[in-house]
Amino acid sequence: MDSTAYITLTIDEPCSITIQYGIDQQYTQSVANTVINRSHKILLSELSENTKYNFIVMCRDESGNISYSDNNSFKTKYNFVNYFDNMEDTSHQWFPQVIAGDVSPWEIDTENYHSSTSAWHTDNYDKMSTNVLTSQAIDIRDSYIAQLTFWHQMKSEKNWDGGYLQISIDDGNTWNSLNQSEMIQGTPFGILEDNNASGRVNAWNGNISWEKVIFDISRYAGNKILLKFIMESDEATDCGENDGWYIDDLTVSKNYGCNKF
Repeated sequence: MDSTAYITLTIDEPCSITIQYGIDQQYTQSVANTVINRSHKILLSELSENTKYNFIVMCRDESGNISYSDNNSFKTKYNFVNYFDNMEDTSHQWFPQVIAGDVSPWEIDTENYHSSTSAWHTDNYDKMSTNVLTSQAIDIRDSYIAQLTFWHQMKSEKNWDGGYLQISIDDGNTWNSLNQSEMIQGTPFGILEDNNASGRVNAWNGNISWEKVIFDISRYAGNKILLKFIMESDEATDCGENDGWYIDDLTVSKNYGCNKF
């Protein structure tokens, strides 16, 4: 399983930064923050577990002057899986609910999935519908860094019907939508038009083949969380058989940070 690391920097002069990193001082990867600022917090993702990485920081100030830091290093720790669901026998772990529309389209599908033999699916969803699929409570109270990973596929009316994901830390009393800045991997959100149930919301829509999505959910670490997948449609939806949103192979993992050398 991939690991992650945060690098937090406070610099004397405002600048943009690029972090070059790799194993054995071979800086084969890089990540940049083009915002000119004195403080930066950068996420390094898809790192190997229990591995020492070296990195240098390149700073570019407002005048274009470039400076480099000395070599620094850290060692990743092992990830621990808090929760994994391959959607094979999960009717007791997930709770479909109709917010708007005639029937809930969320069901277990055994014909299309990422890993054998099933996935959750919003099949043949209704017009002007809002249908949600909510998880049981997932405990990440003893974690500092947490990550959500799942596989999905979507076939919907582009710009009009789509899906998005929310998270709650107070047993579902309030919900926050996961946003683009928290997405580490996956198709970027589009914006649904205002004729669907919730108006102009950021959501996946159109045609998306099976892909792996990764979110950094570290700001929710230290809590029990609920996840809620929300599928919405407009008043003139054109949904056919096998259309909709498929969800499979969901993992919530944690680690306890990295050792700095």
